[in-house]
Amino acid sequence: MIYDLVPQPDPDTANSQPQDTYNDGHLVSAHRTPEGAGEEHVHAFKRMSGIAVKMPGLGLADYEPGCYGNSEDWMRFKMNVGNASKGSPLELAEVRGAHVHPKLLSFDVFGTLVSVRDSSYAAFHSILRDCKRPDTDVRVFWEYWEERNIAHYWETYRGYKEICELSLAEAFEHFGIEGDPKLIHRYFDAFGTFELYPDVSPTLDALARQHRLAIVSNIDDDLLAATALHREFDLVCTAERARGYKPDGTLFRYLIEQAGVRLDEILHAGQSQFTDMVGGKPLELKIAWINRRGIDLHPSVPRPDFAFRDIASLIPLLDRTSTEQAKPTGDYR
Repeated sequence: MIYDLVPQPDPDTANSQPQDTYNDGHLVSAHRTPEGAGEEHVHAFKRMSGIAVKMPGLGLADYEPGCYGNSEDWMRFKMNVGNASKGSPLELAEVRGAHVHPKLLSFDVFGTLVSVRDSSYAAFHSILRDCKRPDTDVRVFWEYWEERNIAHYWETYRGYKEICELSLAEAFEHFGIEGDPKLIHRYFDAFGTFELYPDVSPTLDALARQHRLAIVSNIDDDLLAATALHREFDLVCTAERARGYKPDGTLFRYLIEQAGVRLDEILHAGQSQFTDMVGGKPLELKIAWINRRGIDLHPSVPRPDFAFRDIASLIPLLDRTSTEQAKPTGDYR
């Protein structure tokens, strides 16, 4: 079920007890704006969580920071309203279902915890420069190369590095570039320089107080080891260990088998529509889409259970106590 904000009678104050309370303790309420304002405009607040829920048609002027306990909650709320007002098919702050009590939180790594695109563009720039095609748009080239990687994930298992080299050869052919696909080693050599998103470390620290943490990645073990994650996880699931990747479910089945908890006690957070959601939802995993790039959900992709702009948003969803103990830093503009 997706909860919509429904206008209610004005509470006396922002801290008064609203009427609609859900079983997990998350509370959604709304009231009308002053007399004469359009009915489509409502003031909304959500106690405990600070997550805005399905707010089509609302602008930042329709909200008051006094509805939230502190400026950081307001900044997060403002970010969510701003994104929702863009009218994407799946609102970035949309919540489906009220009962979320996972024992194991699993995370995609590259694009969710680690900024793989921005961190690897320099390596691909150098490849294109050496192939005498520095004019090629590196972002467009990178996305095509990644699409080919995902296509090969569906095939009989081969290592990630082998797939990357094959995909680079296909990208060269597609863009009419003469080059040696073994130049992909520059991408592998850059893994040690890949940067974490700023919300990652404080968020994982907070979540680890009450949850087991796992990572699930379409990667070879040596490349994962080279990545500066700066922490130990309770469970590590890689394509190399599972002998398969996410899209066909192989890697997620490995996660489920190794988790030591029931399927409904796992919440997976990942950024990739075509690996995390395509692979996880058919197995009935709960999925939080970490849509850092603010892109639309492709119509062919199973809908996630939650959608957020960052992993910091998991804290108010999962644990009010963690929110109070550790407010993650990050860009909520």
